[in-house]
Order: sequence, then structure tokens, then C-alpha cells
Amino acid sequence: MVQYQATCSVPLCTNSFTWPVSSGSGCSSIPTCYKLRTSTNGTICVPQGTCRLFDACINGTRCASNLTTCVVNSCCPVPICMPLALANLCDQSTSTGIGSATQTRLCPNATWNQNYITLFNSTSYMYYNMIVDYFVDASGSIYVANSSANHIIKYTPGGLDVAFFMGSGSFSSYTFQRMTVDTNGTVYTCEYRTDSSVYPSTTYYRIQKYDSNSSLFGTTIFGETACGTPPYGFCGCADLFIDRRNAIYCSDSLYHIVINITPTDPQVRVIAGTTNSSGSQLDQLNSPQGIFIDTNRTLFVVDSGNK
Repeated sequence: MVQYQATCSVPLCTNSFTWPVSSGSGCSSIPTCYKLRTSTNGTICVPQGTCRLFDACINGTRCASNLTTCVVNSCCPVPICMPLALANLCDQSTSTGIGSATQTRLCPNATWNQNYITLFNSTSYMYYNMIVDYFVDASGSIYVANSSANHIIKYTPGGLDVAFFMGSGSFSSYTFQRMTVDTNGTVYTCEYRTDSSVYPSTTYYRIQKYDSNSSLFGTTIFGETACGTPPYGFCGCADLFIDRRNAIYCSDSLYHIVINITPTDPQVRVIAGTTNSSGSQLDQLNSPQGIFIDTNRTLFVVDSGNK
């Protein structure tokens, strides 16, 4: 977003990202991006633009919309409000500290190979017909959550060699339901167990964290409580997501809500939907499933009951 002038220049962003290449041809439309400084001393990478297309910052320091940020070195006459969405067009080698933990960037003119490759099948190691979730990180490592064996297995890129196991297998009374992985390789799971010794039987849920210090039994982030409503309970996750701030998002399809959990807060917070109230109003969800948080911290929900 630079109105380039002979008397003004802005540094280019370091292009350390390699776009996917298909059949020997790379992307044909990658914009040149510039590193701009924000009024809060952060940086943002955006393509070139024209000054008159952008609003001026309020008092030169802030913007009216939280979807924009005030940049102060754009070569425009005054500081301008830059839409955060434009950063998605560039390789952001300098983090803005917002958005999802992992986000695959595809070439704008990417094409898909119509022939698939089978990685695992039911005759493979550890009964892969019981896979409940999987994750592929930025290095190409594959994480597989196996509810039959109660293990999470990480495979190295390429050769699919076992890197390590997580989870306590038959020693745990909990079963994996969903899984996600942060940029440090720490695994977060939603797990459940059913107590049939009482009538009616009771199902308990928890959010668990597995890292190098607790790869066997993990660390409980939240839960080990019976199915219940926030702020002290939940009823499992149809999907699980973690952002760069290690905030955990869970779609609780039974209670028709999306909740937010942080490692430092013993309570959960409802951020979308109305607890135990399904519907199609703007403040309601109906059996939410997949969730995603983009780089602007916007929540996207697959609201499966509202077609």
C-alpha cells in the first residue's frame, strides 16, 4: 500500500515463503509487498495501492474499524487506515500476532492433482479405521488421533516414519474426540469418558494438552466435569481450534454454541450462539460443527442445522 514517490520509499517485505509449485510452474500473480509500520510500533506487509482509497487515521493514531490498522509510513500525506485483509495477499514474514496458529497459503492459480495417494488404511499400523481427527503442520508432519488405541501418532514428512507417540493408551479412561496442534507442536485434544456405574450413565469431558513434558498423560486445561453448560461445563467439541495466543475454541454442537477457553482462565466463555437454544436468529446457532479463526480473528462456523 505505498504511493511510491522519488522522495519516499518503504522497505520491501522479506519473501521467505515458498508458494506451492505444480508441474514446475509457480504462482503467476504474487504482488510485491511493503513493510509498513503501525501506530503501535508493529509491522504489516501489504501490496502497493493509492492513497486516496484509504481513510485517514483518527488523530494520526487509530482507526474507527477494528478491521483496519493505522499505518504511519505509507508515503501518503497522512497516516492511513489499512484493511487487515490486504495482508493476506502478502507473505507476512513478520507476525502481526493475530489469527490462527496454522494457515495454509495456496497459490492463487493453484490446481489440484485429480489422483489421490493413500497414506493409511484399515490394514495399516494401529487400526486406522478408528481415526477421529488428523492435522498437518507447516513442516508437513502428520498427526493422527486414534480413538481405538487412545494414541496420537506424529509422522515425519515424506517417509511417514513414526516420530513419537502421545497419549496413555489403555491406561486412560478417556477417548479422543477432536484434536488440534499449535505452531510449537503442542497437541490439544477434546476427550470424553462415560461412567456406566451409575444410572443414568454420565459422560465427562475435558480439554487436554500434550507436549514434550507431558506426552503420556497430558495436562488438563479445562474440564473433567460432567456434560454441562458454561462457564464451568461443556459437552464436547465437534471441532477444536487454537490461535497464536493459545486461546482454544470449541464448537459445542449439543448446546449450539462456540466457546472460548484459555489456559489461564478456569471458566469458559460463550462467543457465538445462545446456550441450549438452537435457531436461525443472528445470535443463534444450530448444531455448529467446523470452526476456523482467520488472521483478522474473525470466527467462521459451519452451522450445520441452518441450511
